Amino acid sequence: MTEQPLGVSRECLKAFEEASAEAERVAVAQCLEADRPEDTMGPEAEAMLRSGMQFVTRMLRASLQFAAEGVLTDQVQWGRERLPHYGAHVEMVQRNLRRYADALQSIMPGTTYKELAPYVDTLIAGEWSTPPS
Repeated sequence: MTEQPLGVSRECLKAFEEASAEAERVAVAQCLEADRPEDTMGPEAEAMLRSGMQFVTRMLRASLQFAAEGVLTDQVQWGRERLPHYGAHVEMVQRNLRRYADALQSIMPGTTYKELAPYVDTLIAGEWSTPPS
């Protein structure tokens, strides 16, 4: 069986795996403190945010493992279409992705984060504007 090419080094993937749960926790905590998501997302805001950050981690992991940034582009498209229905507005999503990226950067060794950065940047800089109705 042929091994799939990685989008990043094994060291980067390992560092990401070790840092992602803490980065998710930090991003959710910062959002709850700063954005008051319960005002737009309701009483389930914290659970929805946790689930969302876990989804970001899974999509990012898939992109890193298979050198497939297109997975992230698809995630942005899905997010801009579906997340407003859950009360998560585009600006909050982008702030949370930045918080997640900042947490990863502070937790991961610098050289491994540099490998990861283009993938995270794809998420943050994606076409987040609301699609036409």
